[in-house]
Amino acid sequence: MDFNIWPTMLIAAFAISISPGAGAVVSMNYGLKYGLKKSYAVILGLQVGYMA
Repeated sequence: MDFNIWPTMLIAAFAISISPGAGAVVSMNYGLKYGLKKSYAVILGLQVGYMA
């Protein structure tokens, strides 16, 4: 692999690692709209989905 590609890959890997995933975005969205207590079902559903 050419050395000139490494900085681009490093920047891309850093950007991908700090960006929130879909589950985090859904959790934040429900938490902001409905509050923490009503978003527990979404959080539980995401965790069950991760285990499957």
